[in-house]
Amino acid sequence: MGKKLTWLTDRFLVQVVMSLAAYLVHWIAIAIALTPGVMFLMWSWHECFPAGELSWIRVSLFSLTIMFAYFIYVICGIVVFGLFIKVLSSGIKAGSYSMFSSTTLRWLMLSGIYNFACLTILPQILVSPFIDAFFTIIGCKIGKNVRINTPFLNDAYLLEIGENSIIGGKATLSCHIFEKGRLVLKPITIGKNCVVGAHAYVHPGVVMEDNSAIGVYAMVPKDDIIRSKTVHGHLPALPYRELARLKRLAKGKEPGRE
Repeated sequence: MGKKLTWLTDRFLVQVVMSLAAYLVHWIAIAIALTPGVMFLMWSWHECFPAGELSWIRVSLFSLTIMFAYFIYVICGIVVFGLFIKVLSSGIKAGSYSMFSSTTLRWLMLSGIYNFACLTILPQILVSPFIDAFFTIIGCKIGKNVRINTPFLNDAYLLEIGENSIIGGKATLSCHIFEKGRLVLKPITIGKNCVVGAHAYVHPGVVMEDNSAIGVYAMVPKDDIIRSKTVHGHLPALPYRELARLKRLAKGKEPGRE
């Protein structure tokens, strides 16, 4: 009993230390990104209300400066958060990592910063050069004329998107998964002229060949290959046995078939 308690305590303490270290990095990145906007906002306050005077015009002008301050934060966040994630992800490669490894600690740090960007920045700059710039800074390989309509490109430093491809609204591309208590990282490769439908979920290790598509709300299991000139979808919902039967049928392995 004593050994089990010691083992649990050690693990708990490690988790606490890892969490606090991750939080500290998050706060530093957020503070740096916020500083220019906050400074502009403080200057605007003194300019709009020099003697504490209130009027509709002054309040309206200050409201406008709030939006400018937010835009400053967005631009600074693209650069600051992108660079923090780029540095923290440096050297991280595809593989399987222990929950208590230094790689997992770095992954926790950069994931927290990325999640904050997903909440406060990325939804405002979808389908624009700004979101392309953010993911490019991180390390995502993005071809020409790519349209990204989702903030959920997890672990984008392991992601490649070919030219003329479209990532639909709120689709999720995740290059990580947790299996048997370990962090597993695998790249996702999307070819040229591909479409990932809205709300689709793409797991690690997936490869989309050129001119292929994933349907709306579809789920692509890890390590799947979407062949060229094919469309993969999961609508409507079906029992797993029926899905397995249809998959066998598609491969020409239906029971009783000659």
